[in-house]
Amino acid sequence: MISNWRMLVGPRGEPVCLSFDALNVEEPILTVELSRKWYGLCLVRPSRTVEELDFGILEVLRQAPFGPSLCDHVPNPAFVERLAEEKGWEIDDFAWELIVGRWHAEIVGLRGAEARKHGSTEARKPEQDRRQQANSSGEEAEKLVGGPP
Repeated sequence: MISNWRMLVGPRGEPVCLSFDALNVEEPILTVELSRKWYGLCLVRPSRTVEELDFGILEVLRQAPFGPSLCDHVPNPAFVERLAEEKGWEIDDFAWELIVGRWHAEIVGLRGAEARKHGSTEARKPEQDRRQQANSSGEEAEKLVGGPP
């Protein structure tokens, strides 16, 4: 049990994801609340104040590589990463795993049970799709996915 662990809460009263003790915040950290739905991103300042950032802040990053900036309360990881780079902020490791995981599970494709229920092919692994697109030669498929076909 960690008895000296400090936790911060966001503007909605939910704890924020921090991979370390809140007393150790030395630079602005971009994170999210530990919540089933996100209504914005959170920025933890070195003063240990938590500021909510509306998802609209992602909309200005039109040069992000692809896709929408937000879908159903889940920010696009590419936009979050670009925001952090432009502002000079760090992204909390645990928050990053949650953002990427939710984007992949909820947005990129249907979850396994939903895909089976609807007979969807959208839940296939991206590697399988790339292999099928490279249908011409085994060598070309190997280059696309980084392994033998």
